[in-house]
Amino acid sequence: MDFRFSAGKFAAKQRKLLQLEYKAEEQEVASNRSLYTTKELEAKGIAINKLKLTETSSGLYGKLLIHLQSAKKRRATTEDHTNDYVLPPTKLGPGDIVGIFPASEHLATDPLLSGVVYRINTKELTVAIDKAAQNTQSLYESHLAALMLPNDITYRRCVEAVESVESIEAGIPFLWEVLLELQEPRRSKEEAKVEVLNKNLNESQIGAVKRALEATDVYLVHGPPGTGKTTTVVEYIPVSYTHLTLPTNREV
Repeated sequence: MDFRFSAGKFAAKQRKLLQLEYKAEEQEVASNRSLYTTKELEAKGIAINKLKLTETSSGLYGKLLIHLQSAKKRRATTEDHTNDYVLPPTKLGPGDIVGIFPASEHLATDPLLSGVVYRINTKELTVAIDKAAQNTQSLYESHLAALMLPNDITYRRCVEAVESVESIEAGIPFLWEVLLELQEPRRSKEEAKVEVLNKNLNESQIGAVKRALEATDVYLVHGPPGTGKTTTVVEYIPVSYTHLTLPTNREV
């Protein structure tokens, strides 16, 4: 098997697929803006209309946080906020890219600014923007709308990950074959004996630590949010350093 050729071919194919996916997202956003009113986009959960800027604050890494609240009363979904200044049901969540537009029937113009959703709840949408690149003073004077945009951050990270594939050292071709599911990952024939440090781990987490110790190439821990993946990895790190029966185990 020509390892370098396979890695390059794989990376080229994935880059092309990522580009197609991102272009499709851009076209979908453009189509939505031209076909639907802001009210209809809000009903789809990808926009929030009639917002007002209430304050700004400093965020991490030189970011500026803009705090947006509803500028009109809406019928809330809970009894505590009936006909209150609450945000409508939305698909927007932390990490999404949004554009901030002047509130109007159609979002046909370019956004005034764009940023990343930092936090959102029933009362407030907080967006992180580049502090040096934006002038927010004029935003206090008018109503605004937020619209979900294609996530170029995720796209760039995926491209960087794919490009890193090409830099995998030719000295570990078996790992490459495992990652491409051309070979089964290898495991030690010797069963790992695990003495956990965190006594709150459940059987599934302990089993994941054990199997990770037995893996000689790579081991993937996966599961839905809140199932304890991070806790499992935190347990694995100190245990792996004290585990002397598997000297060939790769620690990540």
